Formats: sequence, C-alpha cells, structure tokens
Amino acid sequence: MNLQVVGDGIEIDEHIKELLDLKVGKELDKFLKDFDEDLKHANIKIEKLARSGFKVNFDMRLPGGGGHIYREEEGDDLINVLIALRKEVSTQIKDYKDKLQEYRA
Repeated sequence: MNLQVVGDGIEIDEHIKELLDLKVGKELDKFLKDFDEDLKHANIKIEKLARSGFKVNFDMRLPGGGGHIYREEEGDDLINVLIALRKEVSTQIKDYKDKLQEYRA
C-alpha cells in the first residue's frame, strides 16, 4: 500500500514511516489484496496538537460508489492512535467490499 504522509507540527522521520507501514499499511493491505496496486493509495496527515497528543487523518478513494474511506483519530500516544485508526478504516473497507459484493450479485 502506498501511503503519502504529511506532518503538521511534526517531522515525519523514518521511525514514523516504519510505524505507519507496520501499523497501518501492511494490515490494510490484507483487506485490499483483490485491488490493483495503483488503487492502494492513501493520504495520511499527522498533526501534533498544541497541548499534547496527535491527530491523524486517513483519506483514501476506491472505485465505485461508497469508495471514499476517511477517518480521523486523536490521542496522546501515536501508536495507539494508529491502531485505532487502522481498526476503524479496516471496518470501513470491509463494509465497502460487502456493498460491492451485494451490487455484483
């Protein structure tokens, strides 16, 4: 999965890129194995909040109706935010794939 990452108030270093790949990219790729590689593209924005914590936005477009996958998560620990984000996005992808199956049937 191709993840385009942007930081706001935080430098996106190799450690963060590895975390994203491990906690988000590889896990979501399992749900998208039926899709071409050029369709597995998502934009992620990581924002360091003023007081403490992080806000992460995930935005992905897949073909067909209902193919817009978007989620925003906030929390104090970046790893926990990424795990929560992955869980919610994977649910949206499953719902999207179920709708595709219903449409094809």
